[in-house]
Order: sequence, then C-alpha cells, then structure tokens
Amino acid sequence: MGLDDFKRNVVLYTSVLTLTLLAYRSLLLYHLPHFHDLVEVYNGVLNGTPRGIAFQNRLLGPYITDLITLLGFTPEAALKIFHLLGLCLQSMLMTFLLRRIGLGALQTAGMVAIFLFLFLTFQFYWYHTWDILDIIIFTLFSYMILVHANILYFTLLFIIALFNRESALFIPLYLIVSALRGAKAPHLRIESARRLLAGLFLMVAGVLWVHFVRRALFVGLPEGVPDTQGTVIGNEIHLVGNLSSLFIGNFRGVDMAFSAFLILAFCGLLAAAPGMIRPQRDLLGLACAVFLAILTFGIVEETRNFFTLFPMMIFSWASLAAARNPAS
Repeated sequence: MGLDDFKRNVVLYTSVLTLTLLAYRSLLLYHLPHFHDLVEVYNGVLNGTPRGIAFQNRLLGPYITDLITLLGFTPEAALKIFHLLGLCLQSMLMTFLLRRIGLGALQTAGMVAIFLFLFLTFQFYWYHTWDILDIIIFTLFSYMILVHANILYFTLLFIIALFNRESALFIPLYLIVSALRGAKAPHLRIESARRLLAGLFLMVAGVLWVHFVRRALFVGLPEGVPDTQGTVIGNEIHLVGNLSSLFIGNFRGVDMAFSAFLILAFCGLLAAAPGMIRPQRDLLGLACAVFLAILTFGIVEETRNFFTLFPMMIFSWASLAAARNPAS
C-alpha cells in the first residue's frame, strides 16, 4: 500500500466513523423517549419472559449487553454502549468489505452513507439488540456469497448467527441451493455434495436448536401467561395482511415511501439480473428469499424487520458498480 492509498483510507475511515457517530446520535434521540421499553425487552430474554416465545432464542445480544453491565454500567447505559459499538462495527466492517470487492473510496463512502440513511429513515419504535447483530451477520454473509467463501467460514458464521436469531437458517439454505444447479427442478444436478450435506446438516441442527432453546428457556410472557399463539411453530404467519399493507395500505399513509423503496429496489435489481454473474445472482436470490420470509412471518409495519435486506442490497449494487468501474 502506497502513501497515497494510506492517506485515502485514513480519510475514508475517519469520514465513515464521523457519519456513524452522527447517525448514532440521531438513533439515540429517536429511541430515548421509550428507551426503558427496549431495556425491558432484552431483560425479558434473559429472564425467560420476552414479548413472545419467538424472541427466546435470540440470546447473543442480550447476554453481551448483560456482560457490559458487569463493568459497572446500568442496564440503560449498557444498552446504549452496545448499540454504539454495534453500529460502529457495522459501518467499519461494511467499509472494509466494500473495499475488498473492488469499490473505490468515494463509492464506498457513498454506499455506507446510503446504508446509514436507510437505517435511520426506516427506524421503528422497537429496536432490539439482535437487529444490529443481524445486520452485521448479513453484511458478512453477503460478502461471503460474492467471493464464494469456503464452507468452513459459512459454518462458523452460522454458529454465531444461531445464537442471535433464527435468520441464521438462511445460511444453510444458501448452501443447499448453491450446491444445486440447473434451469428448473427436473434438470437440477448436485454440483457440490459437500455443500449440500453441510447445508442439510446445519439446517436440521439449527431448527432443532431453535426449538429446544425456546422450549427450555421460555417461562412465559411478561404478564406471566403462556404464549399460546406462538407455541405452534414459534413464529406467527402474517402473509395476507402484509401483502395488503405493502401494496395497498402503505400507499395511503406515511409508509408510502417505504413500500415504494422496497418495490423499486427489487425491480431495479431484478432488471439487472440478466447481466449478473453467478455469485451476484445467488445474493439476489437470497435477498428475495429473506424478503418472502419477512412477508410471511414478520410485520410490514415494523420496518426494522427489513434491516437485513439493506446490506444485501448495498452489496448487490456495489458489486455491479465495482464490475463496471474497478477501483485503482
């Protein structure tokens, strides 16, 4: 690395860190009026009394935050520190990985700025510890797909992600799908038996783990009653209502911009799909799968559910831009 490259990177990372600290300030100001509610959510996971049984397996963020309290911080201060460190880590990691795929310094700063803008614009009342960890995990996941990383790295990421949220199951799903090639079902062939077997094993292990943790640690709702609505499959199904909200309801209110962004972003990426190489198509396919899963099990009005899509979109756009204009 020459002196000019070093100076360019110093300016880049300093600029990104400054933008991130400003974004964190806005994030904190947004959530301060109800910050006590956010603290209660992570404490609920620790105590076995979350807002629903679907939260019970999301252990990583609450336990990291609890470890911060051992340094003498109050739960409120620990949660603020957790979100500060999480957002800084996310921005620095995204900057580093975007540079790794060949994006120029100015383009990288622009992509991170776009991510922070989307992140702040579509904030919701609830913002949990596992939300920022999910973004970090899917940032790594997106990069690993683009560089066609070794199975070992996907497995390590899966193990970490499994302690954060059941969205970790998208990792073995990718391994399974990427092991199969063909135009359509009758013509599918196994391209990598190792990937297929690894994906199947991790998928089964992940489902069993999520089921076990939810049943073993969940005591009841905060009110002390069982979660009868969520105990059948753990996650509730909202597909019909979400489709109605996304394509009809949101266009009648303040969430019109959110629906318009998602629709236009996916239309743009799908239009670019014919010119994509295989890893880029794999990443786009994963983004579509995540989007469908959110529509099925999430709630469209809770815009934070779509945060994991942002790094996938950013890396899809960035990989296309890097292919057209490689960094010097």
